[in-house]
Amino acid sequence: MSLSSSTTPAKRTKANSGLASSHEQVREIALTLFAENGFQNVSLRKLAETVGVQPGSLYNHIESKNDLLFELIDEHETDLLDALETGTPRNGGAQERLFAYIRAHLDFNIQHQQRFSLTHFEFRNLTTGQKKTIEILRNKQVSVLNEIIQQGVQKKLFKSMPHQIGTAIIVAMLGEASNTKHVNNGTASQCTTALLQNMILNLLSPASPATPHSVISPT
Repeated sequence: MSLSSSTTPAKRTKANSGLASSHEQVREIALTLFAENGFQNVSLRKLAETVGVQPGSLYNHIESKNDLLFELIDEHETDLLDALETGTPRNGGAQERLFAYIRAHLDFNIQHQQRFSLTHFEFRNLTTGQKKTIEILRNKQVSVLNEIIQQGVQKKLFKSMPHQIGTAIIVAMLGEASNTKHVNNGTASQCTTALLQNMILNLLSPASPATPHSVISPT
């Protein structure tokens, strides 16, 4: 119901709060439906039915199904960037920072499996403009990793390689590991994390393949 011009500030605040709450409810339900059934397989009618409103009423809470998908993916990528920046020490050594980056990446995506799944599989359904926005966020995530690798190269801890190749391989490894069910109280299992840390460290190591870094035990 639309608000009249005579509506008091208190009533407007309550109404706006209700709309915000309803929008959040629609987001949560849409996230589950999109992640479990696929974006293209969830109609607005199905979403409205699950929310418990008429299909036309959804437009009181969302602009469109596509905009809702973009909002969910944008939020995940923004929060992941924040987790990587806050979870990676700025003043540590290259290996310490690399391991922290890997741990932060895995833990965040595994703690938010539905959001990760949506971002991973439904990115293709975004518009060209929306994709560009998400790619900017992903490039910022990769920039954090690039800076760590360059620090290691300068200290002769890591070998120099075309950064697009090295980071692409590492990001692919992190994505694949995040898509597993190795979960321990909402975080990546110590074994999975340690294994991935050592695999990536050996990838970057200037040592020959015959003399890899010693394996770190997940104690």
